[in-house]
Amino acid sequence: ENAFSSAVKYVAGDFDKVDVENAFGSMQIYFADAQPIDGSAHVDVESAFGSVTLYVPAEWKVVTKTEHVFGTSDEKGQCNPDGETVLYVNAEAVFGSFYIRYI
Repeated sequence: ENAFSSAVKYVAGDFDKVDVENAFGSMQIYFADAQPIDGSAHVDVESAFGSVTLYVPAEWKVVTKTEHVFGTSDEKGQCNPDGETVLYVNAEAVFGSFYIRYI
């Protein structure tokens, strides 16, 4: 969770779900040292009046479902559509932005 500030978070080790809540701030979440349990994981993002950026390994397959209310989303780079590791991302941007960057 983040409100009225800037935050950088690192997901490391085994995980199956990450919940991100951001209001009036900026968040960057890195998954470079993370390993989804059983090959898949879920990320739920809620961003209001702020910005959230996920940094995801390019070898993962990423399936996104994004909703905007006066907000934006964007992906830079390309994921592996045939990747064995799958990250399911549900994001909502309300008067804010949501980004995925492949590293």
